Amino acid sequence: MDESIDYERIFTPQGLLGQVSKHPDLDFLMNICNIPRVYSVSGFGSWNVGQHTLAVAFLVLYWSSFHSYPQEKRDRLVTLALIHDAHEAGVGDILPFFKTSAVREAIDAIQQDILRLYYTGAAGVAAVAERDFMMHTISKEAMERPARTLQAAGVLREKAEVICRATKDARADEVVVAVVQHDLSFGGVWTVARENLVRQMSLVEDRGGWSFTFSPDTSLAQIEERCLEFVRIAFRRWEAMQRWAMRQR
Repeated sequence: MDESIDYERIFTPQGLLGQVSKHPDLDFLMNICNIPRVYSVSGFGSWNVGQHTLAVAFLVLYWSSFHSYPQEKRDRLVTLALIHDAHEAGVGDILPFFKTSAVREAIDAIQQDILRLYYTGAAGVAAVAERDFMMHTISKEAMERPARTLQAAGVLREKAEVICRATKDARADEVVVAVVQHDLSFGGVWTVARENLVRQMSLVEDRGGWSFTFSPDTSLAQIEERCLEFVRIAFRRWEAMQRWAMRQR
């Protein structure tokens, strides 16, 4: 069971998993509403993954209001809540007992495939960013955020080996969180239970800072690639902001 899983050749009602996970449409993503929760512990009776996802998002909204989080942090946490089980649209809700290292590796790859379209696709990022910017006045801090994010990625890259060691010690049901503070200092590495991820991130994340999550046993090369991916996202957002700013002159 330690062998890698060729998940891309698994057939789903929407097509081969390797294709639909890289090009997810609404029909595929909404399949989470047809996936039953294994435990049904987040609701009453037989909950599906879609209901669980919405419930988590509502809890995050309540938590953010209770702690008076700024809008940017609240929105980020809600987004994390809405996408945390996106991969289950293709693989279902798998019991932890069956999540071997190979299964977890496949799940993480599928999750990244699904999210990459929305977070790293140049056209998608630029289109969404420009649309949002046209609807809201951009503050000076928001304009400077992408450049600071590039610096934060550099701080993270310098601590890649520290993060890698932490992931080696993390258990299968845990997630490693690396934090970069608002002043661009390294805020440390935290290992938290997956089920407490949203709550714990709100405690360790500095206001205006950055937090990055890593699965157990993430390699140094994978961490470095995540840093590069973060740089690409920040740069595309900066480009979108500059285009919008030029149009307003």
